[in-house]
Amino acid sequence: EPAIRSTARESRWQWCIHVSYENKDEMGTLCKEFEMMRSDLADNNRKMWRMIDDEKALRNAIAHDIRSPLSILRGYQEMLLEFVSAESIKTEDVIDILQTGMYQIDRIEHFTENMRKMSHLEQRELQCSEIELSELAKKIEAEAAMLSKKESKLCKVERVQEQNIVKVDEELVMEVTDNLLENAVRYAQKSIVCR
Repeated sequence: EPAIRSTARESRWQWCIHVSYENKDEMGTLCKEFEMMRSDLADNNRKMWRMIDDEKALRNAIAHDIRSPLSILRGYQEMLLEFVSAESIKTEDVIDILQTGMYQIDRIEHFTENMRKMSHLEQRELQCSEIELSELAKKIEAEAAMLSKKESKLCKVERVQEQNIVKVDEELVMEVTDNLLENAVRYAQKSIVCR
């Protein structure tokens, strides 16, 4: 009777019920085998759910990390359409906007290449290179301006004055920065300050 009730529970994906039958007869052997099978199924079930959760996290990361550069590209395109048609933008500003757009395209290409090479977020290898801190701050400032403009909020990035050179994975720094900026812009009431 207890083994039958336990089997009914097992069939509904409840793997926490242990089957024990202490006699050393045929029923005892059957219960021991059943318990080993239940334990294996419980382990496999946990692994399967962990894999499903990992895949969801990976898909969410991909969607998020592609959305940021695309939002920035859209903002620059809208700006170009507005100002070029009104003939109220300087050539050097157009060139600056186009260069920033190319940088965002490079980020998307780099990101998709990383996604192609790996199946889990933890497998990502750092690609560190040297960059001036002020140059990195300038890129962060451009992204912050575009993201905050989209939500009609003020965003100030405090510029780094020193010409320090740092060795970082620029792509990873920008992904994390985008994530922080998007959340800040989404939840800030009026303004954001980045230090």
